Amino acid sequence: MTRLPITSNRPLMLPILAALIALFIFSPAHAGSGVGIRFGYSDVPDEVFKGSGDLGGTNLVGLHLALKLLPLLDLEIAGEYTKEEFGFREGLFEGIEAGGKGDYEDMTLYATARWQVFTLLLLPMNIYIGGGLNSHWVDLQFDETPVEYKTPQPADGDLEDAIKKVAGERSEVGWHAVGGAKLAFPQSPLSIFVEARYLKGMSDDVPSSRSIYGGFTIEL
Repeated sequence: MTRLPITSNRPLMLPILAALIALFIFSPAHAGSGVGIRFGYSDVPDEVFKGSGDLGGTNLVGLHLALKLLPLLDLEIAGEYTKEEFGFREGLFEGIEAGGKGDYEDMTLYATARWQVFTLLLLPMNIYIGGGLNSHWVDLQFDETPVEYKTPQPADGDLEDAIKKVAGERSEVGWHAVGGAKLAFPQSPLSIFVEARYLKGMSDDVPSSRSIYGGFTIEL
């Protein structure tokens, strides 16, 4: 089986974020700040490339670092990873229509400002909203050369050359908005959260997504 294209070196975003978290842990204490992990689900209703069809549902996993800036405001730096296989029958590669299978891989770095809007009195729970910017390292690959032409048979090499212009790695930026709830446990540094997010890329190369995920944070 031939795989297009050959993968080059990608930014190791999650290891870098893990290193930053490690440095934060061993730095002087920051009251109200913490580190944690997250996992959840994203729905991607957009096409990965023209004619690919919706990517659909994907799982996500990540790490985050929360920095307390003000009593009601914190800054969160998070890294997430998602990968999804997909199939298509009407993909367009420079006018050549073909079908096949591929892999979509996205490593994303988020910077999010979160504002606490109110606190439930009966529970140590904070409700918050926020938003920010994100940076994507996207890798799009195909299993073998897509086939099933619905246009005149292209000349040898034309389709493969067209695929190489669509496939491969690219870096893109986007914006996002979030809303969530955080439950803190009394006399414990541990808190858990559930969060919803809408993400939109600055260009069509990053499909929009709606995500729901949860996790925990350990205050340092």
